[in-house]
Amino acid sequence: MLVSDLHPLNRIRIRFYKRQLALLFFIAACAMPAWAAEKERAARKGEEGRRSVADASVLNEKGKSIRLSALKKEGEILVLVFVASTCPVTHLYWDRIKGVWYNYRDRNVAMTLVGGNSDDSADKIRETLEERDLELSLVWDEKHALARALGVEFTPEVVVIGKNWEVLYRGRMDDSWRMEGRARQRYLDAAVTAALLGQKTSNHVDDGFMGSRLR
Repeated sequence: MLVSDLHPLNRIRIRFYKRQLALLFFIAACAMPAWAAEKERAARKGEEGRRSVADASVLNEKGKSIRLSALKKEGEILVLVFVASTCPVTHLYWDRIKGVWYNYRDRNVAMTLVGGNSDDSADKIRETLEERDLELSLVWDEKHALARALGVEFTPEVVVIGKNWEVLYRGRMDDSWRMEGRARQRYLDAAVTAALLGQKTSNHVDDGFMGSRLR
């Protein structure tokens, strides 16, 4: 059947649908370059964000400025634990920090403690580490510049950084700050395991009690 043989009302409908279809193709053609440009901007922003994390400056225990990139080898996952010797919640987590370190230290995972509170010092934190037989590296985040860049506000808060310097997780170690035995959700373990397997995990968990605010 030819279009000319159709009822006039049907011919009007066909012309209408053709125009609508043409309009949709036109909108898609216009949107495609914008979508591609936005995708490119997002990728560029992600790359810049990863570089800024790797290039962030901290002080080592000798007071020398180093880049965060010095804390892990290529292909490793980096776990940053923000701590304070003056934070009572940090003291409740020392054994848990030690447990995570033991579980992952031979699995391509680097762990570093980050101090920086105005009423604390690297020497005080190091004394605690020696008392607990912890051989972790320690850096000092002067004026909390790194913490602000990563969105960290409390101790002990943890950040998991992937092999390509993407921030994979930020937040609590688990859901029970009082007692490890009561923890039902071990967020840090889950984030590190997922990172090692190349899987996605929750970006952050900051609900509930986190600890002491940075100061």
